[in-house]
Amino acid sequence: DAYRMRYSTRFGFGPQSPDEPEYIPPGAIVDYYFGQAPTGPVTLQILDAQGAVIRSFSSEAGRPRVETTAGMHRFLWDLAYAGPGGGGGAGRRGGGPLATPGLYQVRLSAGGWTDTKSFHVLIDPRVAKDGVTQADLDAQLALSLKVRDAISEARAALARVRAAEQTAGTASRARLEII
Repeated sequence: DAYRMRYSTRFGFGPQSPDEPEYIPPGAIVDYYFGQAPTGPVTLQILDAQGAVIRSFSSEAGRPRVETTAGMHRFLWDLAYAGPGGGGGAGRRGGGPLATPGLYQVRLSAGGWTDTKSFHVLIDPRVAKDGVTQADLDAQLALSLKVRDAISEARAALARVRAAEQTAGTASRARLEII
């Protein structure tokens, strides 16, 4: 299980002195072991309580990458949904909104093997103490996902306009530049 928390971990740098504590980054930790390196790609997917994939990671592309060597591995899901599509930079984390407290699953697949385990994302007790409810966080997620999708649509429209500019005549290109 993981707590839905926000705090700085020195931007990925470890402690600067032996007396300084090292804080684990916020998120859900997934430990996995391969007795031997699998052949082919390895995927790690985060699913919501209904089984819908909300984030997917691979050994072949993207960051963070899923490790495929023999031995023990640790993967940290930052509790973020996928960010907006269409480029433009994802910023920190996955670029998407944070998952709300509730039941989630992690599915690891390698070759013909797949295993799925459940875990909970828990509310930060300090946030709950301040009066933030599950309903508040659910409403925040719903709005954030709408914003993310609107950004994706806007980026896709911009890509279509730019592609049309490449093939448009002079008069049409001027109208497209205005858009």
